[in-house]
Amino acid sequence: MASKEKQEFQGLAFLYVLFLWAMGLLGVYLLLGSVGYHNFGLLDRGVPALRTTIKELFSLFRYSDAWNYLLLTLLVCLAILLYGLNDFWLRRVGQRHIFKSWTSTHTGRGLLWSARQICNGLVSVIQMLLLTYMANLFVANPYILAVNQVGGEPKATLVLGTSKLIRGTSNPNLYYQKRLECAIQLYRAGQVKYFLLSGDRQQQDNYDETADMRNDLVSSGIPEKSIRVDPHGHRTFDSIIRTLQSSTGRDTVMIVSQTFHLERALYLCRQVGLPAVGVVAGGAPTGAMIQREFLAKLRVLLDVYIFNTPAYGVSRQDRRTINPTRVMDLVLILFVAGFVVLAGRVTRGVLHF
Repeated sequence: MASKEKQEFQGLAFLYVLFLWAMGLLGVYLLLGSVGYHNFGLLDRGVPALRTTIKELFSLFRYSDAWNYLLLTLLVCLAILLYGLNDFWLRRVGQRHIFKSWTSTHTGRGLLWSARQICNGLVSVIQMLLLTYMANLFVANPYILAVNQVGGEPKATLVLGTSKLIRGTSNPNLYYQKRLECAIQLYRAGQVKYFLLSGDRQQQDNYDETADMRNDLVSSGIPEKSIRVDPHGHRTFDSIIRTLQSSTGRDTVMIVSQTFHLERALYLCRQVGLPAVGVVAGGAPTGAMIQREFLAKLRVLLDVYIFNTPAYGVSRQDRRTINPTRVMDLVLILFVAGFVVLAGRVTRGVLHF
């Protein structure tokens, strides 16, 4: 290709990529602008919805420090490298004889590049799902017992809250019932020092998980003096951190919930240094619960390693800042910088028609 023709082609390629980015951003804008509305209302509703979404997204990082951002940078670079490897393989496929005639025209090369990126995006989605599944396996915890396997000295017992009724209905929540049945069995077997009931409370909706659990335990014969309540366990993350703050010594805590929930809770315990063992309550996971836990376990990793999320009402302890004058910190910075440079070179290859 002559030099002048090559420059013209590169200019057209740049405009084409710019056009695709604009269409992609418009698609995101339309999607966010229409969420929760029966019409698109782009000018008066789309912009506020988009601003709210962006604000909420950035608010997730409000507690992140330099260490979190360094890890995030490394993960983004690794994602770009993975995308680049996919693109390299697809480009090799595109250079085969069956597609070779497409490269003779600008339009053909543009279409081939677009098809390559669509396939690359699909492959990347599959890879992200596999990585999320691996994250779920990483969070899974073996320290889960049945009620009849619990022994030793009585322990502080954390019962994780859930709604007494299925949201929006008058039907009883099986998970709630099974957790209380398990807690009562442990108490009657002499395995409970005291109960800590941790759950959500929303006064404006007259919704209080901990009050429901306390009332039902008392009506089952558990003395009130053996029950402590934490109504600020808005999330499992909050419940675990707040339990760590209120616990004394290094005694092991028993946690009562379903297996799929215990895996996430016990992983958090390991990360924050709270000795704990899970006692499984009955109740098989529904399809919706499996989907929720699949993403919730990924969120746990993000809370711990990226967002540096503090628990409700618990002050966050600041870590030391990255100091380039320290040899190990400097090596780490240079290591991540090398990945940034490599990711930049890979990005150039991905944009090559």
